[in-house]
Amino acid sequence: MIKYVGHVKGAKVQVAQESMNSHVLITGMSGSGKSVRMTDIEVESIKDGKTVLVLDKDGTHYKLSKSYQNVISVLEDGLDFRLLEPIQAAESMEEKKVQVMYVADILASGQNLGDRQICCLRTAVEYAAEHKDKDATEMYTISRCLEEQKGNSAEGVRSRLWGILNGNLLRPSTKQIESGKINIISLAGINPKTQIQLTEIILSVVWRQLRYRQFSEIDVVCIDEIQSLTLKKNSALFELLTESRKYGISLVLATQSLSVFNKKEIAALGQTAVKLYFHPSEQDIRSIAQQIDPAAYERVAMVLKNLRKGQALTVGDIEKAGHKIGGPIVTMSQLWKEESDCLEEIDLGESR
Repeated sequence: MIKYVGHVKGAKVQVAQESMNSHVLITGMSGSGKSVRMTDIEVESIKDGKTVLVLDKDGTHYKLSKSYQNVISVLEDGLDFRLLEPIQAAESMEEKKVQVMYVADILASGQNLGDRQICCLRTAVEYAAEHKDKDATEMYTISRCLEEQKGNSAEGVRSRLWGILNGNLLRPSTKQIESGKINIISLAGINPKTQIQLTEIILSVVWRQLRYRQFSEIDVVCIDEIQSLTLKKNSALFELLTESRKYGISLVLATQSLSVFNKKEIAALGQTAVKLYFHPSEQDIRSIAQQIDPAAYERVAMVLKNLRKGQALTVGDIEKAGHKIGGPIVTMSQLWKEESDCLEEIDLGESR
């Protein structure tokens, strides 16, 4: 579970011990300091003995010492998931069918495939588990089976997942997740559509490991630009947000604005234990201030408007030096070189 989320006046601000979860939501305009704070949380997590997984869309993650990080470029190194192995290891026909459905659901994550398309994908997955040695990768075998099925449904699946099935991205690799490090999976160089599909697949694999094997080497998952992912009920991200506490995994999610999410998605994101509000856009100040404290709206709005680069208005289940913090507090990152001289807890008067 994540502990550290920032610091103020030399003291660490942490997720409160009694919090229902330790998920963190980070919002703010580009260049406001979100990426540095996320990296700060990652570094503190591995110092605490955790293993961190970072999904890096553009290969722009904050550069760290090699002793801290392990970079896996999906384009150059491949991503070694071996999705079909649980099917091959199934000891009964019933278990095999269940595993086939799991793999098909993972590949279909966020794709809104129809019933016939799902059926075609399951057929291809089952075939691939039995014949994968005929091709270089599991994905090629699934693609070949979809092609051989013919018909609009199978062709539609193959077209929708072309980058995943034929891009040689999910393949055997010498690069693996390393315990106790910040494992950065770089999606740089991959087209945006396939990047989103890969992210959905990775989250689905993490969730599957947690739920059905009761084990995962990952303690913290960090994702930027979450607005491109699905937060629908039963999606991997939704399940991780709402159910992962029992498995001891934490999420750090970042986005430039909350205005792109609908009410149900906002409600799901609202389950995060801590929110870090960096300098927002003008149109977001009002809504964020209302969410934080309607009774002290003007005061909170003024604080948000005046946040400097690297500062975040920190809200939620937080504590400092073992003492619970009842209201919002402005925090900084330990990685930030230019410390602010005016960090202070916000006095919201009698509204509290």
